[in-house]
Amino acid sequence: MGIELPEVVKPVAWLASGSSWPAADETSLRRLADAWGTASTGLKNLAADGDAALRDALSAVEGDIATAMSQHWQKYGGDAGALHDLAALCENLSAMCESTATEVEYAKLSIIAALAVLLAELVAMAAAAVPTLGVSAAGAMAAEAATQVTIRMIIRDLIIAVLEQAAVAAAQSVALDGGIQALQIVTGGRNGFDVGMLTNSLITGATDGATSALFGEFGIEVHEPATDR
Repeated sequence: MGIELPEVVKPVAWLASGSSWPAADETSLRRLADAWGTASTGLKNLAADGDAALRDALSAVEGDIATAMSQHWQKYGGDAGALHDLAALCENLSAMCESTATEVEYAKLSIIAALAVLLAELVAMAAAAVPTLGVSAAGAMAAEAATQVTIRMIIRDLIIAVLEQAAVAAAQSVALDGGIQALQIVTGGRNGFDVGMLTNSLITGATDGATSALFGEFGIEVHEPATDR
C-alpha cells in the first residue's frame, strides 16, 4: 500500500489542497517494475540457454548445416535477436514504472510536508489571536492560500511527469507489439508486420497510458477546490 495522509494533517488537508490526494500507489508501481524486470531476466536467461544449446549442437555438426542452424538461431538469440529486443523492452518498462513510483512518492511526501508546515503555522497563529486582537487571522488565510498554491504546483508537476511516462508507454507499446510480431515471423507464425495492429498499439498505448496515469489505478484525481468552510 502506498503512502497515505497522516491523521495529524488531515484536519488541514481540505483547507489547503484544492485537489484530492494522489490516488497513485507507488508500492503497486514498484511491484509492476519488479514484474517487468523478472520478465526481462527470464527472456535473457532463455536466450542464454538457447545460445548454449546451439553451441553444443554445433559441436556435433559442420558445414552448411552448422551455418544454417547458426543463422536461424540468430533471429531469436544472440545480441540482436528477438528475445534480446523483447528483454530490453521489458527492462525499459520496469525502469519507467520505477521512475513513476519515485515521482508519486516525492509528490506525496511534498504534500505532507506542506500541510505539516501549514498546521504548525495555524497553531501558532491561533495562539497569537487574542494578543494580536485577531490580526493573526489574516495571516492564517494567507498561509492557507500559499499552501494551496504550493500543493497545486506539486500536483501539476506530477501530472506532467506522468504524461511524459504515458508518451513513453505509447512508444513502448508499439515496440513491444513489433517485437512480438517479429518473433512470430521468424518462427513462421506470421507472414509479415501488421501495420494496422502497430498503429492501434500506438493509439491504445497513448490513450491507456494517459488515462490510467491521470485517473486510474496509478493516477491522480483532480477536483475543484472546496468552497465550504
